[in-house]
Amino acid sequence: MFLTEKLLFIHIPKNAGSSMVYLLEKNFSGRKDFDIDTHSTFDLFKKKYLDLCKNKTSFCLIRNPFCRFVSIYRFFNREIKLRKWFGKDFLKVMEKIDSFEKFIENFEFPKKAWGENNLYTNQNVWANNIDYVFKIEEQHNLKNFFRKNNILGELPLINNRSVPSWQNKMYRDYYNSNTKKIIQKKFRVDLEIYRYSF
Repeated sequence: MFLTEKLLFIHIPKNAGSSMVYLLEKNFSGRKDFDIDTHSTFDLFKKKYLDLCKNKTSFCLIRNPFCRFVSIYRFFNREIKLRKWFGKDFLKVMEKIDSFEKFIENFEFPKKAWGENNLYTNQNVWANNIDYVFKIEEQHNLKNFFRKNNILGELPLINNRSVPSWQNKMYRDYYNSNTKKIIQKKFRVDLEIYRYSF
């Protein structure tokens, strides 16, 4: 999350949040260190810091759940991350999640990695009560918001390929009929509310 004089950005994991914070830091002085997790929901932030929310425009980025979950898989299924969270047991964990399907079936989410949330938390939980929810795929809406709020520059590609997966649809290659059904069920709320499809 990132708080400026007029804006509050809520960082939903694996939705270009690091890129957004980077851009905001280039434009404004602000604050991103709070005594709650950096990936906490807007409702939790507001409960804890009600005064800081006054006269602020809140916003967040969301993403196609199918695309986002591939990003989650690629983020967690790395030796550096597994060593950090599982210590000497990281090799056992790595063996259990050496494919996308096995990751969905076997991965035990590290406690407190994303505050009170986990890899199956729907994005609407973070976005609940936020003023502006932007689909990362609809860059024109985000750019209009940037102009209205004097945010100069474009969203950079941090932690991403040269062509984002939400543009090239490569995430579809990870799925089979079984994994598609699982993710469809897990993220039913997001798919319905934000009208995403595979």
